[in-house]
Amino acid sequence: MVLEQLLSGQKRVREKLTSSIKDKLSRLPHSYRSPCIYRVPERLRKVNEEAFTPRLVSIGPLHDRNKPHLQAMEDYKLRCLRSFLNRYDNVFVIVDFIVREEEVIRQHYEDQTKLSTLSSEVFCEMILLDSVFMVQLLLTSYRRTYKKQKDEIFDKHWMRCDLLHDMILIENQIPLFVPRTLYSNIVGQPLADMPDKYPFTNLVRDYFCTEGLHVSLPAGGKQPRHLVEYLRMAHIPQVEHNGAAEQSNIEAGGGRSLSRPRWREFCNCCPSSSNSLCCCCFAPKKMAHDIPQAEHNAAEQSDIEAGGGRSCSSNLCCCCFAPKLENKKNSPPNSAKQLQEAGVKFEKGRGSCLVDIKFVKGTLTVPGLKINEWTETFFRNLIAFEQCERMSPRHISDYIIFMDRLINTYKDVDVLINNKIFENHLNDSKEVSELFNNLYKETTTEQRDYLINFGETYGENYRNKETITDHFVKISDELNDYSRDCWHRWKATWYNWKVNLKEDYFKSPWSVISVVAAFVLLVLTVVQTACSIISL
Repeated sequence: MVLEQLLSGQKRVREKLTSSIKDKLSRLPHSYRSPCIYRVPERLRKVNEEAFTPRLVSIGPLHDRNKPHLQAMEDYKLRCLRSFLNRYDNVFVIVDFIVREEEVIRQHYEDQTKLSTLSSEVFCEMILLDSVFMVQLLLTSYRRTYKKQKDEIFDKHWMRCDLLHDMILIENQIPLFVPRTLYSNIVGQPLADMPDKYPFTNLVRDYFCTEGLHVSLPAGGKQPRHLVEYLRMAHIPQVEHNGAAEQSNIEAGGGRSLSRPRWREFCNCCPSSSNSLCCCCFAPKKMAHDIPQAEHNAAEQSDIEAGGGRSCSSNLCCCCFAPKLENKKNSPPNSAKQLQEAGVKFEKGRGSCLVDIKFVKGTLTVPGLKINEWTETFFRNLIAFEQCERMSPRHISDYIIFMDRLINTYKDVDVLINNKIFENHLNDSKEVSELFNNLYKETTTEQRDYLINFGETYGENYRNKETITDHFVKISDELNDYSRDCWHRWKATWYNWKVNLKEDYFKSPWSVISVVAAFVLLVLTVVQTACSIISL
């Protein structure tokens, strides 16, 4: 009897577990694509939860739009839909498009657990309302003639500010191809007071610029998947946008990538610095460059299989004339104030590419940046996107690391403000310095091309190391070399002395007269004293 009960219980457990697993598997999408709209990791959220939470409107399925402070905008979305259909009265075409693309839209979101609780009807209606709302918002921002005479958003400055905050949250996004299709394909016809075939990305650019977040159009042919990626693409170098096209060209036999130097085909463990040439390396592979034998051989074998080099049967590492990574301390750049005292000049750069920082002939050129109430939200969500996307290089994160090292106190911020690099709309410079010093808290770093440990020697354990691209490492080294040069420091001291002398004693005609009179009096006193001594 006991045995029968035991077997019966096990059978029920097996049947229940089998049914549960089949049910969960049936809810998985038939095809899979990498998500691009993420939940912010809790470690990032707890630093400043407000920077990731919508204030006025919920976009997409990740936030509860039934909360009191978000519910009012749901009625506004319905009015936007009515206004939209008054111009383009074809709701069936719009609904049909969204229903057909439902599975693709769902796969853009990482949190499939949340989405599994939403029925197709609820989800599609949500995407429809949010997409039409976004199109109407962009059109209204571009041409105020689309605005109703009394608009509850555009007539109130605080609502426009909160709305901009909500539109740049990584959790508050919809796939951008949906509103882009509504605007470009379904609407189709030319819009009043607008150029024919005005691109959707231009509408997005115009909206951000109108609301005070000045951006340029993303370079390259890649279409951003959501607004946060649009902002990132508008602030990073063009070369990354073209990376996918270059890779596809290589895979299609269109040519060899230049990003992997020829010498790397022979020794995969050699560093990629261009400072000096590496001598021939005949150390055993097990010890070569402190890389384990298994890892070295695996890397070599992958190159051989790819046709990039010849097999080496010896236990010795291949002869390598690759550039050599010098074993020296990679220290962070001095603060802006220290660099200025060492003779470094600061200059505002052009364009919106944040990482376009250059140091040429003693002048550090940094792109201009407006610091306002959206700056923290802007950077935190871009950093969170880079963290979740696992992209490399993390341009925005690298920029923040560099600026964090450049800014230690309010005095450093004052240097950047005085040189027109920062346009501060916050309370004071101290608030700006605290902003940059706290932006990169609780983020994770990983080993990439370079590991920089400020204050420790390259090659030791990686604890507390921070990653930064070779671009910023090179600039940091150049800044430190320049500031350590005695001649540059002497010139800076002489220049600062002249500036202080001019400000203290020659800032007005009367002060010049008083200085000249004092000098003449001093000369006469010296002459009189000399005459008295001679007469004795």
